[in-house]
Amino acid sequence: MQKLLVVSLCLFALSFGRELTPKVSIDTKYEVVSINVQNKNLFVSTTQGALLVYDIADLDSIKLTQKIVLPPYEDFFGNSYKPKIYNSATNANGDILIVSANAQATRDLSLYKNGSLELVINDKNIAKAVWFSPTQVLIGFLSHEVGLFDFQRNSFVFQTHITQASFSDMFYNNKDEILYTTGESGVIYVINPRDGAILNKFSNFNKDKVFCLAFGGGKLVSAGNDRLVGIYNLISGKELRRFESVRSDFLVYSVGISEDGQRIAYMGDERGNVYVLDSVNKQRVLLTGIDSVVNGIFFYQDFVVVSSDSSKIYFFKI
Repeated sequence: MQKLLVVSLCLFALSFGRELTPKVSIDTKYEVVSINVQNKNLFVSTTQGALLVYDIADLDSIKLTQKIVLPPYEDFFGNSYKPKIYNSATNANGDILIVSANAQATRDLSLYKNGSLELVINDKNIAKAVWFSPTQVLIGFLSHEVGLFDFQRNSFVFQTHITQASFSDMFYNNKDEILYTTGESGVIYVINPRDGAILNKFSNFNKDKVFCLAFGGGKLVSAGNDRLVGIYNLISGKELRRFESVRSDFLVYSVGISEDGQRIAYMGDERGNVYVLDSVNKQRVLLTGIDSVVNGIFFYQDFVVVSSDSSKIYFFKI
């Protein structure tokens, strides 16, 4: 059995670098639930039934290019509500998946394509959906089932129950064709996205719920309720070469990693500050000026994009 080298990255805390404020910020006028960056577009899911699309190619002139509004729903008493949008995902063709709330207190999956909105799956406990191919979608359920849905067949290729622990997040590593899921237990499952087979699992690292996963440069990172940022250095996306960790001063609700895996960003304290660790020069940069709990972190070019439980999104130049 391969021996695992466990290292604590306390050395980062000993080499504190710059403190940065946002270079740019935008006010969406809606409460933000989650964000997603695809090429030069920023997709913003909101609590008020609107998915906002911003062109961020030039951060000096960010433009709102599209606003997709989901139809309201009515409860048993006839009260009308705007559906909360939990997350979205976009493929290379510009087709958008939208996971949203409904009148049954469950969730729907919709597809926005060629200017029209189509309800694909309704009244299911869907937590997240990501594209596997132009015609297939990986879906994670709150029960920690995972399924591959085929639009051409209008049915699931497979559905499999991964664990009894409730679902919190998943990430599709398209380079290695690996799906990662995690949840209440802190265990990370490595899954074959074609058939749902569990290829591996990483346990005994995060000791409590993992809120968020991100992947870049052969590294999978986790944001934990146990105040740990887990850094999993992987071989071919599924075998653990080395585990490292960073301790935060607060619950880590969100984490992000640069495409090359050099920089890792995470919410680091109760004030909403974000720390960016550089694995090459061992520096830590502090990002300040965020007004509430962080719910999304993405790297875009030489910027870190941060969203929080408010209407604002922040852009920090690193």
